[in-house]
Amino acid sequence: MGRHETAGAGGRRLWRVLRADGRGWVLLTVSVGWALTIGARIVYPALLPGVRADFGFGYATTGVLVGLVWASYGLLQFPGGLLADLTAHRTALVSGVGLTALGIVAVAAAPTVAPFVLATAVMGAGTGIYGPSRVAVLSNTFSDHESTAISISQAAGNVGNAVLPAVAGVLSAYAGWRLGFGFLTPLLVLVGVGLWIAVPVTTTGGEGVPVRSLLARTRAALATRPVFSGTALLLLIMVVYQSLTGFLPTYLVDETGLSPAAASMVYGGFFAAAVVMQLAAGLLADRIGIRPTLALFAGLSLPGFVVLIGADGRLALLAGVVLLSGLLGCFPPAHAYTVGTVPEGVQGTGYGLIRTVYIGCGAVGPVLSGLVVDRISFSAALAALGVLVVGIAALGWGLPALDAD
Repeated sequence: MGRHETAGAGGRRLWRVLRADGRGWVLLTVSVGWALTIGARIVYPALLPGVRADFGFGYATTGVLVGLVWASYGLLQFPGGLLADLTAHRTALVSGVGLTALGIVAVAAAPTVAPFVLATAVMGAGTGIYGPSRVAVLSNTFSDHESTAISISQAAGNVGNAVLPAVAGVLSAYAGWRLGFGFLTPLLVLVGVGLWIAVPVTTTGGEGVPVRSLLARTRAALATRPVFSGTALLLLIMVVYQSLTGFLPTYLVDETGLSPAAASMVYGGFFAAAVVMQLAAGLLADRIGIRPTLALFAGLSLPGFVVLIGADGRLALLAGVVLLSGLLGCFPPAHAYTVGTVPEGVQGTGYGLIRTVYIGCGAVGPVLSGLVVDRISFSAALAALGVLVVGIAALGWGLPALDAD
């Protein structure tokens, strides 16, 4: 009993620290913004079976569309970080939320495939502008509990990932896929207002500095082994993550016989389990270290690939996706490690460039997975992703130490 009381008291103390000096509002609004912007990208593949039936395209095109969401998201990380360094993180956060909302309106209103593709790129771009400042704001605001704050934000994102596809699936079943996208718009507008109010008008140290000078400082700061190692780690995680989230709803519908609504619920279970995984990973990383935490959660996800390939029945499928969610536990420590490799004065630009590289390059994952599914099978694509997870565990365990370690 005493041990439980001690743990409870420690949890209450941690919560008081996170809320102190108005920081709780920063954590709340940034996390809700992340839940909606990442939720927009996760709702997208959940609704693609309906879009595919409406517009009439195959698996390879599905993979290209999912890849486009992530590619535009990745490509805008660097401009988003540069915007933050030249203005303020708050400006970048609100701009990202606003552009995401505009993209979603255009996606929901698209009459044919071509406008749908263009709107997809706009939506992905908006979420990309949001990304670098989200991590940098939390890292700088909660330097005493960095991994924990980032894990809370990541977990909030996965609450959105669990709830929003389920809501979108129900709306799509009763009113069509367009409403499944469109309901996100007013929520994004509200969170944009909240971010403007809650996030302090702090700059990153690049204001007033010529762009050429800022880029030169960034290039010098990124030419280190820890930066390369952290970027490679995040790239592998992102390839597997994008491929899984891009094709899991389609796999559940086409290969296991689930209805689109049931597949959306199981898909949501993946992210619901990830909430627990990411909170646990953040706490563990702050206590036992980043490297063993990365190896542990990558290893935890491996049996999920085997279970999912051989699953027979809804319970087995749910067990498989719960195990797979261990992969998402790798994100908080990987983000905390990599943002820590970049000096604060060029953090927006530097970390934005890193994110452009690993997210943009990671967008090849759904495209290649779609080709493997078309030419071989879903099982072959899942097995290949499992092999990459072994590489994630090995690379995470071997990350070079930082000065702060």
